[in-house]
Amino acid sequence: METSLRDVLEEALARYNEGWAPVAVAELVEIEGDVAKVKLTGSFCQTCGAYGYMEDLSEHIGGEILDFEPIPMGFLVHYRVRPTGSEG
Repeated sequence: METSLRDVLEEALARYNEGWAPVAVAELVEIEGDVAKVKLTGSFCQTCGAYGYMEDLSEHIGGEILDFEPIPMGFLVHYRVRPTGSEG
């Protein structure tokens, strides 16, 4: 049975949240092609340490940060992710 990209991301986000919640909580908003939009909220300092939480999440999901925008209590982060089983 093939695992979908959504399933892989949801599992990675759950592991991330186990380690960081309630300081940082990641929630999958949507997937468009190879771009995942993730809402990152929590009590982390939004001016001095936010990018570190974004980078840590990129390692969990095997992606790269494309862009981010501030939202109330956090950020909406756009990650480029590789489909399950892709190489390179």
